[in-house]
Amino acid sequence: MKDDLSTLESGAVMRWSVKDKACAENIHRLRSAAGHIDGIVGMLEADRSCIEVVKQIQAAQTALARVSESLLNEHLHICIAALSNGDSHESERLLAEITEVFPSECNLRRLS
Repeated sequence: MKDDLSTLESGAVMRWSVKDKACAENIHRLRSAAGHIDGIVGMLEADRSCIEVVKQIQAAQTALARVSESLLNEHLHICIAALSNGDSHESERLLAEITEVFPSECNLRRLS
């Protein structure tokens, strides 16, 4: 099985493997979103009700948002580890990276 490794400047390693429960849940959510999107295409081709299509779009968005939240949560754990090592430069870099990707979801500058 293939692992995805992300090494931070601090040397901390974030590892995702399909063996991990969180990763398996994310894969399930992504497959669910893909199924919803395939369904949306079919619904549009079949000229289904706009409300039905919008509900399917919302379901796909929810699944994607949960994957995003899960990945952010994992990344934050890595950042917290870097913060606890006392490396303020690395901490600031990581916080800036997170707030750039998730500007409306978190305002982490206040934590530093």
